[in-house]
Amino acid sequence: MTDPSICGFGKWYYSYKNEFVEIDDLFKALEAPHKKLHITGEEVIKAMQKGDFKEAEKISLQIRDGILPELMKIYDPFKEGLNKIYDVHEREFKAEIALIITKIFSILIAAIIVSILLAYKIITMIKKPLIALSEYAHKVGGGEYNLEKIDVNTTDEYPR
Repeated sequence: MTDPSICGFGKWYYSYKNEFVEIDDLFKALEAPHKKLHITGEEVIKAMQKGDFKEAEKISLQIRDGILPELMKIYDPFKEGLNKIYDVHEREFKAEIALIITKIFSILIAAIIVSILLAYKIITMIKKPLIALSEYAHKVGGGEYNLEKIDVNTTDEYPR
């Protein structure tokens, strides 16, 4: 494979859109030794096709001892730079998630408090006439018959 855009690394490299200024120089620096690797690989293939296996081996050793380490000198800091960027974004993301969770929790607590207060108000409204009716029934049950009429201020079941 002599075309640098076809190998696995080349497919990634030429399709990747670097958005991080912090590693842009390192990213661009990967291209030259990568192309050199493919050009030299082509020389190995040509030497082998000519039957010059000693020359092919010599060029292969140059690749192994020269070009690959050169590529790795750039690739390792590039990878470290990506890891640092990832770590920063991960911390920012986790902080945003924590803020969202805090907001959701606050809204949930507020909704629970409002629900409790609303339930208390409704129970009080329902309970008040029932207590008055119960007290009235106890008085009648105790023999008091000269009681005032119960004041019913509603038009629900018993119209005025």
